[in-house]
Amino acid sequence: MARDVMTMTLPVGAPVSELDYLGVDGGRIAAAAGVAAAATFAFLMVFVKIAVRWIIKGYDQQIQLLKTQNVKCEEDNKELKGRVKQLETLLLMHGPGPLRQELQAAISERRIADDSKGGM
Repeated sequence: MARDVMTMTLPVGAPVSELDYLGVDGGRIAAAAGVAAAATFAFLMVFVKIAVRWIIKGYDQQIQLLKTQNVKCEEDNKELKGRVKQLETLLLMHGPGPLRQELQAAISERRIADDSKGGM
């Protein structure tokens, strides 16, 4: 009696000794393992792609939030620099003598440091 290779099945619980690993049964086992590996790989690729998109979406939102905060901080910084200059002027005009001398020295040092940074 000839066995049809594609439709042959072993009874459930067949002893391992009845499997022909180097013949037809080995090919079926290899094909089944290949299909399982391909399906697992495809599932993992889809899962990873979805997970990465989700993670990147969260980071993109955080980056946009930080950019808007950075713009606001830069505007505040400009305003505060102007206010500092106003206060320095007031102190130079109305402060006591020793304070004016110390303030003038600090302003000169800061200008020298700014000039040396800008020249590089």
